[in-house]
Amino acid sequence: GLILLGGSLGDRFGRRRVFVIGVVWFAAASLLCGLAPNAGVLVAARALQGVGGALLAPGSLALIQASFHPDDRARAVGVWSGLGGVGAAVGPFLGGWLVDGPGWRWVFLLNVPLAVLCVPVALRHVPE
Repeated sequence: GLILLGGSLGDRFGRRRVFVIGVVWFAAASLLCGLAPNAGVLVAARALQGVGGALLAPGSLALIQASFHPDDRARAVGVWSGLGGVGAAVGPFLGGWLVDGPGWRWVFLLNVPLAVLCVPVALRHVPE
């Protein structure tokens, strides 16, 4: 339900800015999930993850539209869509491996270094 709000905030305050805030928010909530001492904290942190996701997801396609030359946009959107499908297919297997191996907390902690990589790339290479 917050995806429309995230898109609207991106239109109003800048897509890159809202995307980066969403990535940081999602990573902070993921860290909280991974460190959760009990189920109540985990559930609350998962709700916060949803807010972060709603901030970063709607602007991602708009950022692709702004970042790529019109001749390259169709390919970029295809890659964006394809990687989304790959993520949906591989995610459950990777999550299962993490749960059976290092532990369920790593399902969440894995997001933190990805965000640490994503934020500077977005700030440097993505136009507002």
